[in-house]
Amino acid sequence: MKNHIFGLIYLILVLLFNSCSESKMKSKQTENNIVDELYENQNLRVQIKFLKEKTAIEVKKVNEQIFENQKLTNENRVTRLGDSLIFDFSNKRNQIYINVNRTEPKIYWEDFIFKGQIGDSKYWEILYGQYNCCSYSILLNSETGDTLNAIGSTFKSPSGKYLLSLSYSPNDSLIFNGFEIFKKYSPNYKRLGRFRTTNWSPYAFSWKNDNELILETKNSKNIKGEFRYAKMIIQEK
Repeated sequence: MKNHIFGLIYLILVLLFNSCSESKMKSKQTENNIVDELYENQNLRVQIKFLKEKTAIEVKKVNEQIFENQKLTNENRVTRLGDSLIFDFSNKRNQIYINVNRTEPKIYWEDFIFKGQIGDSKYWEILYGQYNCCSYSILLNSETGDTLNAIGSTFKSPSGKYLLSLSYSPNDSLIFNGFEIFKKYSPNYKRLGRFRTTNWSPYAFSWKNDNELILETKNSKNIKGEFRYAKMIIQEK
């Protein structure tokens, strides 16, 4: 009888120990997730490593202000005529994007802003915004007129190998909050991955090389909180 009792006590202690060990493991894993995050799909593996200290870098804001008139002076095949943004393609086709701004019967607007040519590629970029709804970028092939949508304003890596699209929207569920990566397959771009972030929002960034950049981020749940810096590492599978 005593042997059975001791055996039962031993079994209980073993179960308690295993339970505590599993609990510590989950807690440790949770702590690591706060520091480092991993996003991956069949094409990409993207690591986010949060840094303990502020990093002195020259950052480029995700939601930068665009001065369309300056961009249009460098393009003889893109013109602004009142509310209309007109594109002439190499294949003799053309495309017109028309801004909408009305107050009756209710307030509504749509804006198309020409951001310019993407590096030395054959793509133009248009920033699109709609009242009380969404915003994103339209990548427009200047030869064919074919389009590719991105979640936000795009920024090419130093050599132009990758195109990074970032969308900063910590408190708006209608606008995508996260990042997107495209790769250049001359002359076209192909989307490699799109990832939504829940704990942080990309606010600004600075490329280090084609596969690494420094992010300036905001806590998605505390917009008044301090900025945090992170290293983003891009690896293709």
